[in-house]
Amino acid sequence: MYFRKPLLCIVCIIAACNVLRAEVLKGRIVDAETREPLGGAKVEIQDVIPDFCTSMCTLTADSAGYFHYGTQVGNILTITGKYFGYNDKSIKRIGIGGNDTIYLDDIVLKPSAMLMKELMVDAKVKRFYVKGDTVVFNPQAFNMESGDRLIKLVEKLPGVSVKDGKLLWNGEPLKVMMNGKDALSQDMMLNLLPVEAVDKIKAYDRTSELQDRTGVADGNQEHVLDVAVKPGFMEKFLTEAEAKAYAGKQYAAQLNAMKLSDSNPIMIFGRVADDPMKTSLMTMGAKGWSSGIMPVRQQMGALAYRHQWRPDSTAYRDSRWDITAGINHTDENNEKWEERQVFMPETTPTMSKSDSRDYRHNLTVPIDFSSYLNLGAKNTLWLNANLSYVRDLTKNNTEQETAEAEDWLTRVNASEYRSRTETETFKVSGEGTLTHYFRGGSLAANAGVSYANAEAKGSSRAEYRYFQSGETTIDTQRFSAPDHNLAVNWRVDLNKTIGKDIMTHAQWHTSYEHKYRDEQRWRNDAPDTENSTYRKDNIWRNTLMLDANVKVGHLTIKPSLELKHHHEQTSYRRAALDTLATRNMLLTRPMLEMHYRFKGQMGLKGTLSYSNTPADMIDCIGYVDDTNPLYILMGNPALKTSHTLNATLLYTLMLTRHCQSLSVTADYSKTYDPIGTVMHYNSQTGAYRVQKQNVRGGDRWSMKVAYERDLIDGLTLSNTIRGTYYRSFGIMTLVDDATGLTYNRQSETILRDELGLTYKHGPWHAEMNHRFSWKHYAYSDAGLLESDLFKYHLALQGSYKLKQWKFLLDPSYILDRGYTSRYMNGGQFLLNARINFQFLKNRADLELRAYDLLNQKKWYEQSITATSHSESWEKSLGRYVTLTFRYRFDPKADKKQAQ
Repeated sequence: MYFRKPLLCIVCIIAACNVLRAEVLKGRIVDAETREPLGGAKVEIQDVIPDFCTSMCTLTADSAGYFHYGTQVGNILTITGKYFGYNDKSIKRIGIGGNDTIYLDDIVLKPSAMLMKELMVDAKVKRFYVKGDTVVFNPQAFNMESGDRLIKLVEKLPGVSVKDGKLLWNGEPLKVMMNGKDALSQDMMLNLLPVEAVDKIKAYDRTSELQDRTGVADGNQEHVLDVAVKPGFMEKFLTEAEAKAYAGKQYAAQLNAMKLSDSNPIMIFGRVADDPMKTSLMTMGAKGWSSGIMPVRQQMGALAYRHQWRPDSTAYRDSRWDITAGINHTDENNEKWEERQVFMPETTPTMSKSDSRDYRHNLTVPIDFSSYLNLGAKNTLWLNANLSYVRDLTKNNTEQETAEAEDWLTRVNASEYRSRTETETFKVSGEGTLTHYFRGGSLAANAGVSYANAEAKGSSRAEYRYFQSGETTIDTQRFSAPDHNLAVNWRVDLNKTIGKDIMTHAQWHTSYEHKYRDEQRWRNDAPDTENSTYRKDNIWRNTLMLDANVKVGHLTIKPSLELKHHHEQTSYRRAALDTLATRNMLLTRPMLEMHYRFKGQMGLKGTLSYSNTPADMIDCIGYVDDTNPLYILMGNPALKTSHTLNATLLYTLMLTRHCQSLSVTADYSKTYDPIGTVMHYNSQTGAYRVQKQNVRGGDRWSMKVAYERDLIDGLTLSNTIRGTYYRSFGIMTLVDDATGLTYNRQSETILRDELGLTYKHGPWHAEMNHRFSWKHYAYSDAGLLESDLFKYHLALQGSYKLKQWKFLLDPSYILDRGYTSRYMNGGQFLLNARINFQFLKNRADLELRAYDLLNQKKWYEQSITATSHSESWEKSLGRYVTLTFRYRFDPKADKKQAQ
């Protein structure tokens, strides 16, 4: 009897901790300020069986901050969370029994005051440090100026780059959040939030809600920059008003306002302008900036509101609903010149030049609504609805000439073309997803519908002169084309865990799309039955997708297979052609992704995929379109599906020492049966007949190395080297009645280097950016010479700050070599200058800016393929001077709220 009670106690402890887990408690350890998960935190659990015994158990939270523990009815638990640099936090819980998983409130740990003091006395603040799987950036280490916005800080973060206006983290898409929550408008927050209001920025991989609930990785992660705003700035409005005047007739006025709030954020945007800064605005959640080269007249505005709340302790993410609305009106004029050379076997290449002038009027009025609702502990509902009205008017005037020799002595044709097209479109859509979470997985059902109704009308007048025959023709056309599109889809997703390290996923997706277009055309005031078309498409797609996420230690493997049955039926009528075409295809897309994460911020990721790209159904029908007699389009019933094989390998590393970041990317792709364009040229009229055909495939090799580090205090080095090799096969232009295809193999080698140095010391700030690119083209056709294109760009920027004044000089030099057009060769010395004066306690500033003082900036681009070479340039607003007044209603930090 003496040993029975201790032995029974041991048995009960084992049952409570491991075996008889009638009730499973699941909790999470998070940062009290940012709500970021504290992966690797220790969880000490004291389990008391009343009047019997007490046991102690220590657990380790996973990378998402979660822990699990099994208990019995009536057990008294004391759960204590611990993490280095944070104060301990304890909660109590009494077991209630049952077979369900019980979700605890987040255990929030506050940073230790002692550790904060130690960090404050550190003489040199590092730009970032690594904490587990998270990179923490210190804004105060980046030497930002007073009044700088968040976007300037983000662009300087190691590992962050900007491509086509989008933020990337080591080359992959990056999402910006605020205080652990999705931003109402990422673009607005980046351009309006002052750096002074930012406490710190954390970069990590945000796991999916499914992984949060099950603790098993499903491979669905997104790279996140989580901006922690100082508490004293919350629940207040940030407002910026700006007025800009040009030396000419241009102007701009803009208002931005944002309420910083975790529960009820509000955003307001308004702009009236006639300047080169073109703003693309749909709604607040989809707004982008693009710096143009010609003035664009704009009147636009947007309003967004969100209500966000945490319904109960079992919810993993906040419930929310938000609505955004906007209006966008633009009027813009563009002028563009182009010179094109088309290669032909055994004859002189044709040369053409064109002068195009466009005017576009656009009015867009969208309204978006979305919501995410927690329906109890196990169900969530996501709803989305969109409504938009678009009116678009385009006018075009193009003059073109074609010749057979570079000296333009043997002209073939010339044309002058004027057109006007007006389109009015109304769109409405709605979609919803209901998700049920169960122990070890989830089941989701999705349904959506969208409808678009468009009405297009247009007219044109063209004059064609054929110099070989001496003929001149005038061609007038007009058309009317109603267009309707109805799409319905539904989807079922099943996710199920197998053990602790495998997540499986199966999805069945069915969609139906109905398209209708009836285009009636008139030519020279008579019905044009040859080019009037009626097209109706019915498309059914059934897709089965299977994938799994397998985690073995530091290695994650994600195989996937997509099987898509594509059934398409097209009713097409054009002149004597009246056909009902049907196509059935089974498309496959296998993919394998592997990710190995070493200790700290070092990882290796590889991807291998194979995909199919079917041709457009209309290209597979034997039609002839001669609405443009100089460019006649033809269908090809023999067109086949093309295939692509792609492999990518990415290595990333971030070291706290010298704040170093390194990424190495290698990529290979090969295309089989790509769809190319075959051109038949008539030497008498200068007209082309164009048809899509499958051509020989090509491949591409590329590699990129990006490195950044701190050299000495205040001096930062960054360098990116890219190398790419392309090989493709183009079909040479067929002249007159020539038959048989002649391939011209083109190899393209590209080498780019971007080197940057930044230095900051006291009032002095200097930057140097060096960019060099070399492109080498070689052909299998001996009649075409190899060509090399060089571009060198050296940009310097120096600034000096004297109390409230700031002086900035921005000289740069651009050198181009290897272009056919002399306009595009040569050097450009650009000189920009700014003087900025801050007043009213730095809330207001007045800036005088001179752009391109020497009036040497040129805007041009080139395109080289195996069959053609084109060079074009655009009209731009040259040398100009602006005076800008800007006032910021930035609130002062609330000391009580901060404490």
